Amino acid sequence: MRPFSSIKVNGFLPCVPPLARYDNPRYRAIDDLLRDLPQSLSAPDFRDRVCSLPDISQELMAESHWPTLHALFRDLTILTSCWCLRDVYMDKATTANCRVPK
Repeated sequence: MRPFSSIKVNGFLPCVPPLARYDNPRYRAIDDLLRDLPQSLSAPDFRDRVCSLPDISQELMAESHWPTLHALFRDLTILTSCWCLRDVYMDKATTANCRVPK
């Protein structure tokens, strides 16, 4: 069965549950930041913590375990959204800050 086949049990969701924790220690900083997202997001150093995440671009290119890739793209999407909307969430702005760091 293909990873995204449509079946009665899961519909279009993956056939295996999503990854709960990363095996690669380089990815754990992302996981740690998202574990307690409401507190992380409201912390004054949230953007500093995001900027200090390791550059995992080489690992992403070499990663062959698709559940890990799915989890990473999910988590990076969440972090990007939080980055852009943090000030709106914290009632410090009425528009999003979408200048995302490289």
